[in-house]
Amino acid sequence: MRRLIDRSFEDAGVAPPPSTIESAAVLMTTSLLADSELIAVLPASVAAYYRSLGALAVLPLPLPRKLGPYGIVTRRGRPVTASMSVLIDALRAASGR
Repeated sequence: MRRLIDRSFEDAGVAPPPSTIESAAVLMTTSLLADSELIAVLPASVAAYYRSLGALAVLPLPLPRKLGPYGIVTRRGRPVTASMSVLIDALRAASGR
């Protein structure tokens, strides 16, 4: 995600912010945004939720680049459990595969 954002700044001919904070925790990210001048990239559903609460403003700036495909990684030599199989099937169904 970080490389995607940096490349998007480069594509626009704009230098990326001089300091950045990276977090996979949405709650941490939204907490940092509350009383600061920071910006963040969030899933549209999360951004819409916090906008509906009046907690955040959403900038209408779509990212020109997209993330590549995700994969499923399992441990070699370890059998897939029933719950893992259900999750894998659900992920494949959601992705249209």
